[in-house]
Amino acid sequence: MIQEKHLTFTINLLVSLFFLTVLIVPKGYNYAPIILSAIGLIYFIPLKKKSSFSSEDKKLIFSFLFYFSTFLLSIIINKDGIREIDNPSRLLLFIPLLLLFKNFPIKRKTILYAIPSSALITGCVALFQKFVLGYEKPFPETMHIQMGNIAISLATFTLVITLHFFIKKQYKSTLFGFVASILAIMTSALSGARGGWIGLPVVIGIILFLYKEDINKKLIITLVTVITIGLTALIANPKFGIEKRYNAAKSDIVSYLEKKQ
Repeated sequence: MIQEKHLTFTINLLVSLFFLTVLIVPKGYNYAPIILSAIGLIYFIPLKKKSSFSSEDKKLIFSFLFYFSTFLLSIIINKDGIREIDNPSRLLLFIPLLLLFKNFPIKRKTILYAIPSSALITGCVALFQKFVLGYEKPFPETMHIQMGNIAISLATFTLVITLHFFIKKQYKSTLFGFVASILAIMTSALSGARGGWIGLPVVIGIILFLYKEDINKKLIITLVTVITIGLTALIANPKFGIEKRYNAAKSDIVSYLEKKQ
């Protein structure tokens, strides 16, 4: 029988690999969750391990099942293809994950170091693919809009973790996290996607506001200054194509408004 400490190690390893493979491996966002869900199903069904549910757990599981059922009913009524249920069915993977993480909580250090490390490695791979291998966009196997938004998510998660390191006075980890966050932002810039950039200033502003009691004003000013300089450098560099995409978006909006008149 697998010892629980080995299972805990495996679960934490798979969680770490999820963040690392989410962009680097084609469709990497599928593999770790599927394996974790399979572990959850095997652990709680064949092995008949008991797990108590709170009322909140039951409500969440019911909402997942209800959401999936509505899509299934719609497909049956409208006689749509089975492919239409692909994305809603993935939501069901959260149920065994919920059970698994409830009994085997993810270690805090796993999250604190897996996300910045993944952001750093992803950024380095993106820069290598763009400027060394000559790819038009990094990670061509992934749709560029999806890739850009995933990279922005890694950047914002890493920024929050970086502030945590700073508050704990772990300055080496703070520097590591800040560099990783910048690299993740650069990855998004190289993707050509615009959606994530619209919300990025708002998200960063909210993060800094929530942490205003824990960090001094000088640090906030420094962060804003560095991020502003970094974004300006990205916009000014034609290899990133940000200015070109901005002008294209502006042209599309102007054309749309002119047609409305």
